[in-house]
Amino acid sequence: MRELRLKEAQICFGRNSTRQVGHAARELIGGSRAFLLTDNHCEKIARTVRNSLRDAGYRVTQKSLTPGEKKKSLSTANTLYPVLLAAGLDRSSVFLTVGGGVITDLGGFVASTYMRGLPLIHVPTTLLAQVDAAIGGKTGVNLPHGKNLVGTFYQPKAIYADADNLSTLPQKELIGGIAEVVKCAMIRDASLFHFLEKNTDGILNRDSSLLDEIIYRTASIKADVVEVDEKEGGGACHPQLRPHGGACNRSGAPIPENSSRRSGLDRDGGRGTYFLDHGVRQVGRRRETEKPASRLPASDTDHTRFMEKSAEGDHVRQEGPGWAAKVCPSR
Repeated sequence: MRELRLKEAQICFGRNSTRQVGHAARELIGGSRAFLLTDNHCEKIARTVRNSLRDAGYRVTQKSLTPGEKKKSLSTANTLYPVLLAAGLDRSSVFLTVGGGVITDLGGFVASTYMRGLPLIHVPTTLLAQVDAAIGGKTGVNLPHGKNLVGTFYQPKAIYADADNLSTLPQKELIGGIAEVVKCAMIRDASLFHFLEKNTDGILNRDSSLLDEIIYRTASIKADVVEVDEKEGGGACHPQLRPHGGACNRSGAPIPENSSRRSGLDRDGGRGTYFLDHGVRQVGRRRETEKPASRLPASDTDHTRFMEKSAEGDHVRQEGPGWAAKVCPSR
């Protein structure tokens, strides 16, 4: 099992690491009570965590929510606080999340605000949550006016990113996480991008050793950004995080001075569309001699839409060469 340290958080990687959560909670936090927040899609993984906590001597209360973005709200948070009170949780207790980004964001928000903060452990169950949502301490709930408008910065005590927990993840969700991995590789780690190219089939077929490697390396990139700019004050544009000079988008990615997409990237929310777009084009140019020319969107606007769809995990009709063709296959 490999580990990273980020602020006060211990980030653990490795197959079957989920079974170690109870022992880690006992060593890092102590206490006698634990609360586990999950959703109905993650019951099997939650059961593993719950058994691990009980083996470590915890009295566990679990709350399972209906999956979906609608649950990421103040009204849901308000239903959870009385449950914590009834279970007798105090500041010596442990709050755990088992789920994807919605559970991670919502659970982190509740943990950070109940009694001014409970010790928190994340067990993310989607690739996107393992490499992004669970790392960095951002919590939040949505308002009718927009997403994540209410939230806190609250670092967990531990994060367990177990590649085995992705075995039943829907392919659409897996691809959404891969888009984040590709973006980070293009921004910071050329060797990771080459690793992705070389191992595309194995990753899409959920080879756990390959998934573990990309999770670890992408999470390391995210941790570097958070270390410099924990509260998104602009430090992600710090020279030590940029591969070259120039302006940055919110994810720390450099935007070329002559790019017509500078303002558009800012509105994009830092999802790395520019880099996904141009990186796939480069892969395509290298492979034009290997395969017949494929049908790519004709214009820059169409390219951006193409990669935005893949970043959201949607299958699209156009077949980009190389990585794009495999990650976004034709229907």
